[in-house]
Amino acid sequence: SLWYYHRTHHEKHKNDPNSKFELNDIFGVGSFIFVYPPLMFLSFYPHPCLASQAIVGALAGISTFGSVYILVHDGLHHNRFDPALTECLASFPWLKKVADTHALHHTAKMGPPYGLFLGPQEVEAHNKGLTVAPIPWWLKTCLVVGVLPVFLTKWA
Repeated sequence: SLWYYHRTHHEKHKNDPNSKFELNDIFGVGSFIFVYPPLMFLSFYPHPCLASQAIVGALAGISTFGSVYILVHDGLHHNRFDPALTECLASFPWLKKVADTHALHHTAKMGPPYGLFLGPQEVEAHNKGLTVAPIPWWLKTCLVVGVLPVFLTKWA
């Protein structure tokens, strides 16, 4: 299961406490191996079909999410990067709030919030007694702005 890999992220490095690598990092490496080559290929050799454009959009979204996830999660929350970069990231209030909220996930019970970027909304919904957090306005806006141009260019 995926927990086998992710568990290493929640445990201290038992074999080598000075190691910066954890088995959970395989997700970032896998993203680099499986996302970037097709993204580069389709970017340099575009195909004029909707499926190809959708694949490029999905791959670009995955790579952007993965990159920001690594910066916020590994850099800001877990301090695995240079202190100057961590300090720079911490200067953004929303990123700091996301990282601070993620600390709740790393408590002894390892419970919610499970989502990194939606963690603040998840905690807020939980405090209000809701079982599911509503989709934040900024995510709805990103989805509409991201999908709308495809429909406008293809069926206009």
